[in-house]
Amino acid sequence: MSSGQQLLIVEFMQPGKTIDRDHINRFQQYVDVLRDSITANTELDFNNVSGLLVADNLAKQAGMTQALQRLASDGMKAMEWESLLAKAEAQWEDFLKIVVNRAPDDERLSSLRRTKKPEGAERADRNDSSS
Repeated sequence: MSSGQQLLIVEFMQPGKTIDRDHINRFQQYVDVLRDSITANTELDFNNVSGLLVADNLAKQAGMTQALQRLASDGMKAMEWESLLAKAEAQWEDFLKIVVNRAPDDERLSSLRRTKKPEGAERADRNDSSS
């Protein structure tokens, strides 16, 4: 993924698979090799190459947190699948609310109002209607 002069290298591990040192070393190598190649190809005009590793059980193995902290300080971050999906859902939810509000009479969009509500919202709806 790229945006302007930023290139993001994303590695998605199989959901449920526990990360280990081999995965981290491979991820670091991918980013390092691409950084070398991009630095040599100055016409590409990328000033920053970073990485994101999406995996599960990031802190399960001893010493893994320290290794991930060192990588993060070099622009190579890690995120668990659950966190990534929750973040994506929240961002899309905000976007869809804006779209629905801009065209409240559009039938296609009105169905989006009936999508999943946040925890506790159904209880709040019931309390509002009984008042």
